[in-house]
Amino acid sequence: MTTWNQLFTIAGSLMRFCHDASLSVALANIVAAIFAFFFADPFSTPIGEVALLGLFGIITQGVALGIYTMGARRLPAAQATLLSSAQTPMGPLWVWLFFNETPATETFAGGALVLAAILGNIVVELRARPTAETALSGNPVALV
Repeated sequence: MTTWNQLFTIAGSLMRFCHDASLSVALANIVAAIFAFFFADPFSTPIGEVALLGLFGIITQGVALGIYTMGARRLPAAQATLLSSAQTPMGPLWVWLFFNETPATETFAGGALVLAAILGNIVVELRARPTAETALSGNPVALV
């Protein structure tokens, strides 16, 4: 899982510096595919499952990563990567909710820790922003 997060961080950084967002997404997916090829036997998968995997890839990569790319251009790279790390603890949660497979207690504790860090970052960011009232009051201390 750590390698996936590192690849996702690289993709997030590429999105900030590439003029064409689709180029950075394509490059990140090509690097991930090359990396995954050495750990899998791609020719042993039945055709029906390949079709489902293709549909899954279009939805998760084409749609979800496209939306993430649009949002990442408006956020600092560190904050975009922090927000993307929410997918790690959410995976076991979705499996628990939809497939009734109970993860270990440590999994919930770790996921809660990651989500608490993300929510804490969001709260700090919201408190640090000047509100419309303080910005319009002309108070120089409020604008700093």
